[in-house]
Amino acid sequence: MDQEHLTSPGSTMGTVAYMSPEQPRAKELDARSDLFSFGAVLYEMATGILPFRGESSAVIFKAILDDTPTPAVRLNPEVTTELEHIINKALEKDRELRYQRAADMRTDLQRLKRDSGSRKLPAVVAPSRRWPWIAGAAALILIAAAGAAYFFVHRRAPKLTEKDTIVLAEFANSTGDAVCDDTLKTALNVSLRQSPFLNMLSDSGVAKTLQQMTRPTSTKLTPEVARELCQRAGSKAYLAGSIGSLGSEYVLGLKA
Repeated sequence: MDQEHLTSPGSTMGTVAYMSPEQPRAKELDARSDLFSFGAVLYEMATGILPFRGESSAVIFKAILDDTPTPAVRLNPEVTTELEHIINKALEKDRELRYQRAADMRTDLQRLKRDSGSRKLPAVVAPSRRWPWIAGAAALILIAAAGAAYFFVHRRAPKLTEKDTIVLAEFANSTGDAVCDDTLKTALNVSLRQSPFLNMLSDSGVAKTLQQMTRPTSTKLTPEVARELCQRAGSKAYLAGSIGSLGSEYVLGLKA
């Protein structure tokens, strides 16, 4: 993720390039705001570029509010009509016309995966990598984000407050597919940062704490490192995960 697309200190909370139109307008956020942010991730997965770009936060905000992204199929001819419809519905600026629930979007993605059968789903145009099975991976991310939010909101232990932060650790990948090494964490990180229910430790906070731990800022956040990082940063919890394969299906595990 490019540094210029991250939130600057003192600015609106969230990752600028993935914000929903409600955020720069300072409107109340809800689950539909998260689905817009996830639509931006899905667009990036399918095309290799962000739907809303600019040289500054102000330019990106204007694009989010006023511009229509370049049709995904023009950037990646392998994008199907069905996938483009899902992306466009998620990126609808009027949230009343957007996906209203994550379950609805997940259903459409799962239907797309089913109907594709043995035909390969659109590959992603990105440097040195191709991401097949976009629909399956995207559905998993939605499930993970919803599961994480539900766990922290409804768990029996003392609930987190708006001042408490959580840390997202690495996903252990046993699928044999290298693309799963960072896809889930990156997309889940963006989705959770837009959530009104959770407060993620900022990227700068993670980097600063790693330096205090005399570790490089590029250190992988294994559960052991994430636990120590939480203790040093005063974060209340960390979220780790795993992804494996069972036949033609993916199996996703979350641990808090």
